Amino acid sequence: MKTLRLFTALLCCMAAVSFTSCNNDDIKTLTPEEKLSAFNAVKGSYEGTLIYANPGTNNGKNTHDSIATHWQINTDSMLIVKDFPAAPVAAYITDSVLAKTIAAQPTQELKAMIGFYSVSPVAFLINPIAATYNVNYNGGAHKVQVAFYVNTNYSFGRYNATSKKMEMQMVIGGIYVDGKLQSSLLSSTVFFGLIATKK
Repeated sequence: MKTLRLFTALLCCMAAVSFTSCNNDDIKTLTPEEKLSAFNAVKGSYEGTLIYANPGTNNGKNTHDSIATHWQINTDSMLIVKDFPAAPVAAYITDSVLAKTIAAQPTQELKAMIGFYSVSPVAFLINPIAATYNVNYNGGAHKVQVAFYVNTNYSFGRYNATSKKMEMQMVIGGIYVDGKLQSSLLSSTVFFGLIATKK
């Protein structure tokens, strides 16, 4: 395993926490019994924090921000963030009108397919389904979808059975407007760190 630095601000605010990414050699196909064991270890509800580097500048430097959130794992193939916030997404949108519109959207459920690849410790890849916002801006109605990177070693979760703490990372890779990728709408790749304790 190699250490992955999400972003400098995240490490500064959480010096004691390190996120680790798997390489291809770490990923293996589990048996049905191993998958069941991994699922039984993590199933349940979690309350914690979503952390991101806010590109709003203070003296030319990014600052970190955090929002309370919670999620559930009720099956061996899906995780649901119950209150995924729009503000962290909006912070990275370069179009100021669209950014303001997205920031005003309510939280929503964000579903993500998961695939276990380790039992001890429990670890899994995360494939979030795009968050969709139906909004009005620039004089018309538009469907805005926030797409995440999927099938990547840098979108993952792990669970510590002793502390009952889960750490996850999700990566936003693009924004689609009315079904078309708008590469200019993101100021950079967006990393979200999520940390929570099992209830």
